[in-house]
Amino acid sequence: MKKIILGLFLVCLAFNLSAQNRRHELRGGYGVGTSNEAINSLSDILITDATKNVVGGDKTFNGAFNLGYKYSLNEKINVGANFSYERAGATAFVDVMKSGELKSHYYTIAAEADYIYFRRENFTFYSTVGLGGTIYDQKYKMNDGGEDTKSHTNLNFQISPIGVKYGDRLGFFGEMGFGYKGLFNFGLFTRF
Repeated sequence: MKKIILGLFLVCLAFNLSAQNRRHELRGGYGVGTSNEAINSLSDILITDATKNVVGGDKTFNGAFNLGYKYSLNEKINVGANFSYERAGATAFVDVMKSGELKSHYYTIAAEADYIYFRRENFTFYSTVGLGGTIYDQKYKMNDGGEDTKSHTNLNFQISPIGVKYGDRLGFFGEMGFGYKGLFNFGLFTRF
């Protein structure tokens, strides 16, 4: 009887330790409707109104690709970092005449924290906040062969009040919010 109880205790302990050891999480995702897109569109409107020249038109944003790492501090809090990349292109106009092409790149590095509302087996409901910086690079290729580049850095954020994950060691996630990862962000994760 003692051997059976000891055996069951060791099996439960091993199962508990293996579950606790999965404190690390890697994730890759894609998001649309980012803060970079909103800020860029707003700045074009302000420049257009101020100069009466259209600086860029027909803008296309390709969405944000995200790579992240999270560490579970406890059952309710995860902390980590995220890298996000987004690309955009546009045709440039000056006095309604096509003057060239604009290519923009956004690189965001941010610290993040998750608050976990509840977990049920393989389902997790959580929210995320993040704060970091975005490096914005833009290259303007003019029709006459000239080039102009500019780069600047700005503060950026992510607030996702709704996040869901399904899976244990491997699974998928989806988030709704606003910021550098987008209004809708989804992807895959692995925990170890």
